[in-house]
Amino acid sequence: MRRTILAAAALTLSLVLPGPAAGAKTGALAGASAPTQAKKQAATCAALPAGSGTPWKPGERLAFDIDVMGAQAGSLSMMALPPVGKGTSKEHVFRALAASNSFFSKVRRVRGRSTAYVRDRDMRPRRYEEMTEEGGSFRSADVVFKGPGDGKVAQLAWSLDQRKGTRNLRYLNDAFDPVSIAYYLRTLDLEAGQEICFDSYGIRRLWRVKGKVVGLEDVRVPAGNFKAWHLEGIATRTDSPGIKKEIHIWISADEARLPVAALGVIDLGAVRAQLTHVGVGPDANEDRIVADLVRPKASPPSPRPAPSKPRVR
Repeated sequence: MRRTILAAAALTLSLVLPGPAAGAKTGALAGASAPTQAKKQAATCAALPAGSGTPWKPGERLAFDIDVMGAQAGSLSMMALPPVGKGTSKEHVFRALAASNSFFSKVRRVRGRSTAYVRDRDMRPRRYEEMTEEGGSFRSADVVFKGPGDGKVAQLAWSLDQRKGTRNLRYLNDAFDPVSIAYYLRTLDLEAGQEICFDSYGIRRLWRVKGKVVGLEDVRVPAGNFKAWHLEGIATRTDSPGIKKEIHIWISADEARLPVAALGVIDLGAVRAQLTHVGVGPDANEDRIVADLVRPKASPPSPRPAPSKPRVR
């Protein structure tokens, strides 16, 4: 199992999904060379437009149910925490929490927390942090995004159990992470036929997401009925263009611009996220999730008993 449902669900909501097993190829350009595909993608990937306002308020909390092939798998919450800093240094802080339910935990137990720090002046991320415990394996990532003046690079420091590493990931025009892109899309004035292209960090790689706004559709989710913009696209791993995924997301066509649903495909099958509740305040499960993410320290070895001295008569 390459990725579990909840790890993919967070990416689904932000239009970035992990690819299929290594070597899998899909799409019309699957047989083309990587340099050829890179040139074609760069030629048609325009910079993103500026957003128009922030439709959320500090403290907003969005709750989602996650299912795979119709079976309930867990929950995901996304929170807009209070901004930090002032003036040109002001930043938005967004957080996502994921947890598998008791049913799916029998297959693979998942706990995860991700935090994005986003500049208010352009809604681009400055830093992204994530921690995940999946089936007893602990992962973390810390990504610092450098702008055009610093070479357009996402500086990654990662860990996987006892392994650690660093990597520089170079992006084309715009770079996001799985949390910040979900909020950036909410700032856009969407219209049918509009094209969207950006790079996003996910699972120690960069993914190029190219898509368009299909149009308005009626969407029914547990949180209610919405008139929503349907966005569809393809996420392609920039260092391996043969690995790609089809993705869909629906954003409400009202002042709140809520991400009401998302749909994608992982190794287990179709994965879907549906908005169940819009609230205010922290997630009541955050402390428990964070406690599960703290790697248990290895117990010190038990002291060996001192060798007994031979008895001398």
